[in-house]
Order: sequence, then structure tokens, then C-alpha cells
Amino acid sequence: MTHPVVLAWLLTAGLAAATTATVAANPPRRIDPSVSQIGFTLTTRWGQTLQGRFPHYQGEVADAGDGRHQVRLRLSTRDVEIVDHPSYSRLTRGSGFFDSAHFPQVEFISDAYPPTLLRSGGAMTGTLSIRGIRRHEDVIASYLGPSR
Repeated sequence: MTHPVVLAWLLTAGLAAATTATVAANPPRRIDPSVSQIGFTLTTRWGQTLQGRFPHYQGEVADAGDGRHQVRLRLSTRDVEIVDHPSYSRLTRGSGFFDSAHFPQVEFISDAYPPTLLRSGGAMTGTLSIRGIRRHEDVIASYLGPSR
């Protein structure tokens, strides 16, 4: 079984807010799930595009040196949702995809990035771990909140 392919991840709002508040010598700052969203887009083998989201997660933004930051996320696969498709949500949590019974979390640790990335949006790279398989991946970061 190959691991699931996540085509695009969106890290939004509170992630950028946490990043702008992080400065050197500060401990990592928690990402606030009440103002942040983490989602993904899947394309099925039939060409259907589905929007998914991780409503439960833990994350932090840490100082990575040189004024850059690093995001660390732990996403609950037990709660993953495919927007407006409850049956796809159950399938996505099942053994053919995330297998949440055996792999309850997806983890993402970004490479160091400049804080402007989340304000301007763009590609962020890092290590994504799904079902015990680690791969270096690109994600899309965007800020949907008020300008800072």
C-alpha cells in the first residue's frame, strides 16, 4: 500500500499570527486552533477534487535562527473531515487511507522559513509523516486574517 498523496495543504490565519509574534529567545508559540485552519485538497482516481480539513490538531511556531521560523504540527487523523461528504470522511479515516486506528496522527515539521512567507503566502517545505512514512513535501501557506 502506498501512502496517501496530499496534493496541497493550507496553513492559515492563526499560524501567521503566531509567527509574527515569535522572536529570537522566545519559547515556541502555540498555534491557536480557534483562529487557524489546516486543510488539504485530494484528487480521487476519478478526477474528483475534494476539500478536507483537520479540525483537531496541535501546533507551534518556533524560532529557527537568523530571524526564520519553523512550524511543527500534529494532526488528528481520527477527526479528519472531507467537507460536505461524511461518507468520504469515514473512508479517509479508514484503513485504505489514513488508517486512524493504527496511525492516529499526521505530523509536519517545516524547514526554516522567513516570517514574510505566511503574510505573503507561498510554498513552504518540510517533512510530512503519514502512516509512518516520512517524505519531504511542499505545502501552501496563506494568511487569511487582517493585514499586519
